[in-house]
Amino acid sequence: MIRTMYVVSPHDSVHQTFVLRRMGERKLIVTEEYQDLLCPKCGKVNEKAALVRGIQGGVVVKSKRPFLASADDFYLLDERGKQVFSSVVPDQIDYYRIPSSTFYVAFAKECLEPDENDPGFRFVRGRCRQCGRAGEVIWGKSPPRIARVKPFLSINLESVRGIITTWIVSEDVANQLEKASPPLTGMVLVPKEVNDGEHS
Repeated sequence: MIRTMYVVSPHDSVHQTFVLRRMGERKLIVTEEYQDLLCPKCGKVNEKAALVRGIQGGVVVKSKRPFLASADDFYLLDERGKQVFSSVVPDQIDYYRIPSSTFYVAFAKECLEPDENDPGFRFVRGRCRQCGRAGEVIWGKSPPRIARVKPFLSINLESVRGIITTWIVSEDVANQLEKASPPLTGMVLVPKEVNDGEHS
């Protein structure tokens, strides 16, 4: 059965910062503290292991919004944003403090990995032969098949640079997030059809 859920999406911001990367001499590179977590073949970093290790003090968040994205595709929440999500979807998200700010990197405790046989996803590049990660994964033209639909889901899409964790919530959760007072500025809720596999 097709049902409508909502992608929790951050507004674009001129104040985006990188969490695990910095600008090198000619290109963007993963910072030295996480170099041992890189796949030697595709160069992608193990994001979860890097966050568990700890975020470096040089990461600066200038935005005043309670909800935004980092330039390397992490959800960033300030203390109030953290409180709202902890109340609406308790025990679903881990929060990693950014030492030099009042923000946290918010990373779901459980993430769904896209299935290459699901037309709801499009695998643009092949998998790395060493670490097995997909080169790039984006939404397909069909609603993705999700066997166990929950009020809060996190799906691991991929860019050529690394993971793009994407949160999807039920209509009830979306309504609660929209009612947060004061509002969670920077957050957009975009309808997304999913296929729960059940027959109507």
